[in-house]
Amino acid sequence: MKITFLEVEKEDRKKIKQKFPQAQIISGVLSEKEIIKKCRETEILCIFIYNKISEKVINNLTNLKLITHLT
Repeated sequence: MKITFLEVEKEDRKKIKQKFPQAQIISGVLSEKEIIKKCRETEILCIFIYNKISEKVINNLTNLKLITHLT
């Protein structure tokens, strides 16, 4: 299962890698186009505050099964 974490802070990277060693971790805020490009194969997308998941993003991530919000 391909998991992607968006907007991960430096201090949280280690924790995520320990629990999800195969996960893709992306720091910073991405544009709609960048999310589509970098997350094309993602099945689970974990977002934080500033990354916006639009209808266009959802429609272009054809493998996507779950979007979750980190708090």
